[in-house]
Amino acid sequence: MKPLSILVVDDLDATRDVVIRCLESRGHHVTAAAGGLQAMKLLESRVFDLVITDVVMPDADGVQVIMAARKAKKGTHVIVMSGGGDFFTAEQLLAMGGTLGAEAQLPKPFTVRQLIDTVQRVTGCGQEQAPPSFV
Repeated sequence: MKPLSILVVDDLDATRDVVIRCLESRGHHVTAAAGGLQAMKLLESRVFDLVITDVVMPDADGVQVIMAARKAKKGTHVIVMSGGGDFFTAEQLLAMGGTLGAEAQLPKPFTVRQLIDTVQRVTGCGQEQAPPSFV
């Protein structure tokens, strides 16, 4: 199994750190962005196999990150995650991400198993085992 180059974007440190640890423990190369602006700069200068992004972030939202990922490299996979926001439910925000080209949606909170299964389904990369825990 070839390790993936993954960009994880979330303004919440705890969520971002758990997702990163989970993916790195499976051998993937993970880059973190604490917000949409940082993610978009990274997408201009680097190529990623997969982008996992939150939708609601203070500096630039996940919609902008999805659009930047689509522009950066054809074939970059995108997974969108959300727990909802002030004006929209998680379901509405995730549906918006899907409309814009995210291949999968993860409603927060999600388990490590759900994260790994989603990454595997979207990228076709290996079937790993993970203990259930919540993000």
